[in-house]
Amino acid sequence: MPLAQIDTPVDVEDAIDTLAETTTAALKAQASDVKQLRETLERLEAKMGRPGAAIASNDNHRFTTQHANDNDAKAALVEEKKALADYVRHNTEIKTMSAGSSPDGGYTATPQLSDQIARRLYDQSPMRQLARVVEVGNFDSFEEPMQIGDAAATWVSESQSRPATTTPTLGLLNVPVNELYATQPVTQRLLDDSRFDMAGFIVERASDRFARTEGLAFVRGSGVAQPKGFMSYATDSADDFTRDFSKIQFVVSGSAGAVTLDGIKSLFWKMRAPHRANASWLMSSGTASQLDGLKDSEGRYLWRDSVTAGVPPTLLGRPVYFDENMDSVSAGTFPIAFANWRRAYVTADKPGVRWLRDPFSSKPNVIFYGYRRVGGGVADTDAIKLLKIST
Repeated sequence: MPLAQIDTPVDVEDAIDTLAETTTAALKAQASDVKQLRETLERLEAKMGRPGAAIASNDNHRFTTQHANDNDAKAALVEEKKALADYVRHNTEIKTMSAGSSPDGGYTATPQLSDQIARRLYDQSPMRQLARVVEVGNFDSFEEPMQIGDAAATWVSESQSRPATTTPTLGLLNVPVNELYATQPVTQRLLDDSRFDMAGFIVERASDRFARTEGLAFVRGSGVAQPKGFMSYATDSADDFTRDFSKIQFVVSGSAGAVTLDGIKSLFWKMRAPHRANASWLMSSGTASQLDGLKDSEGRYLWRDSVTAGVPPTLLGRPVYFDENMDSVSAGTFPIAFANWRRAYVTADKPGVRWLRDPFSSKPNVIFYGYRRVGGGVADTDAIKLLKIST
């Protein structure tokens, strides 16, 4: 059925003009009413201040009566003035646009708004840049054969028999890929009305948190539904090739409450030469503050601050990196690691963070769902050493 025709179209400009005229007339009428009320108040105030009629001193009765009437009149005028003032205050509305009232113009007088959101800075683990990173594609884990036992070789004389020698033994490194996720609900109105790119801000902050969370796991992760951090492996003081290959060697510091010069040197030299050439230190800033004051027997500082931007300081000639996830210095803890990190630790990645934007499931919210898949584990225990504070 066709829509009914509208005989007389609405002229928008005429309607606006009519509305403006009506509003102007109403404001003029209101101003006139206010003026009349003020004039009435002024007359009342003048009347109250006017002196009473002259009273003959010899007519006591008339004086008494007149005095009483004047008091009654003044009381009546006071009540009338109060009532009129209340009426003016409560029933006469005079609008004034001001910055102090948001509906009356304050919304247009907001302080200058920055064009960016000030972001907090968080400590980031350097483990991803130090360790070996492999991509696993569509697989759920990374596996790599690894040598456990060595081959044998024996000297013989010219005529001596040559029986079979021991062959190397292999193990299998398995690094499962675990999932890390974040779900961020945001109202559609905030996304529509915000001056900032709130969607981009949410994705950026969640991705930053992913990086910090996985960095913690590379150091301290339990290995259950998350990467296994190198600090979660069993430890042993025995040297390479004599201890269980699944355990990490530690060196005692020589003090129950501090990092010592002897402990640092012992840790440095426990690392065999093939790994020591590419090794670096890992510790918290608090631990580094103790090492900064250590001197050798000739009064020289072990710590060397870098003079080039972006280049880490050095300790005994090897780079120092900071990770606030490491232990603090106290009895029985492991505050310093010295490792050839590319050989010692491996991270397995499905590259990137994947994001899904769902505007349907939880109206009026838009759900930002992001996830990342990553794993990690120690690949070579010979390539890492830990300093243990004495008990």
